Amino acid sequence: MKHNTNSNKNKLLTFFTAITICISIYCVAQVGYTQKGMASYYHDKFHGRRTACGEKFNQNSLTAAHRKLLFNTLVKVTNLNNDKSIVVRINDRGPYKYEGRIIDLTLSAAKKIGVIKRGVVPVKIEVVGEDGVLSSQGMILPGTFTKGKCYNFKGEERTQTGYGVQLATFKELLNARYFANVVFREGFGEVVIKIDSYKTDSTTAVYKVIAGEYSDKTTQKTLFYWICCSLLI
Repeated sequence: MKHNTNSNKNKLLTFFTAITICISIYCVAQVGYTQKGMASYYHDKFHGRRTACGEKFNQNSLTAAHRKLLFNTLVKVTNLNNDKSIVVRINDRGPYKYEGRIIDLTLSAAKKIGVIKRGVVPVKIEVVGEDGVLSSQGMILPGTFTKGKCYNFKGEERTQTGYGVQLATFKELLNARYFANVVFREGFGEVVIKIDSYKTDSTTAVYKVIAGEYSDKTTQKTLFYWICCSLLI
């Protein structure tokens, strides 16, 4: 039993350490976040290769590479020379080679906003959706979260029953949503975000990520969730 316990602890420590690093390195940007810089586009030699997120790169799709925005973030890219714009999905990392370049577009996306002739153009990028969903298509925005209530990572209200385990607390809602999303996808059970406030400052919201729904505290304290608590408290 001791061997299994140590093995579970190591796996969970690795998992939560990786998530913490991802949150600190990559930008969980709110809808409306903007950035200006230069845009370029991929060479044909990359067609069919794997992107940083594991997908096969396709010059005919409307995707792009960004250094820090999370994968599946939807970005509106506007060519500042002609005001043409296109919405692309982030599925790769880069560009790294040239200073000032903030995004690499597929050939298809580059053609639609007139990048091909010059090769590199000044652009403005704006986050318009997350997790592959446009904000106008039903993604609940941060302002609609109400203090004292619970939501899943998609922003759907949830009624928490019984006992759960608090895995982490965040100052930024989108960081909490990202963390809850990853934990849920890893099969850790029901995960909710509870909107609360600091004891010393009732005006500042904090976002608590809670996993599990148990009818009694004895069930709550299974080995698995006990390890989660011991690692994160």
